[in-house]
Amino acid sequence: MVPKDFEHYAKWSYWDGNNWTNDVKKAEKVADWVSNELSVTSLPDGRYALIFQIGTMTKDIGLRIGKTRYGLFGPAIKIWDCSKDLAKKTYMVYNAKAHPSLSKPGELLISYIISIRPSF
Repeated sequence: MVPKDFEHYAKWSYWDGNNWTNDVKKAEKVADWVSNELSVTSLPDGRYALIFQIGTMTKDIGLRIGKTRYGLFGPAIKIWDCSKDLAKKTYMVYNAKAHPSLSKPGELLISYIISIRPSF
């Protein structure tokens, strides 16, 4: 799909586990418990890293590995616990993503946002 067709849902295609289809009812999940704010990053060995907040907006940042940028992705691996941030008068943590262009060779920089609880 090209960007100009994004709002033309009849042009969308979905992975059915084996092939791409235009029937959304045949779609297979490629990963579960993944937040809507995420990143997919190519790794030096040809695999892809999916970085996300496990269970959407929880304290845990997760990683899943896949052979393609569109999945299927392996099981969630908890790579960071944001509990200490939540204990410091914060409201929530969210939006975990990788930043390969900012990373040093052999490393993968991952960030998340900390929302501070307002004081009224």
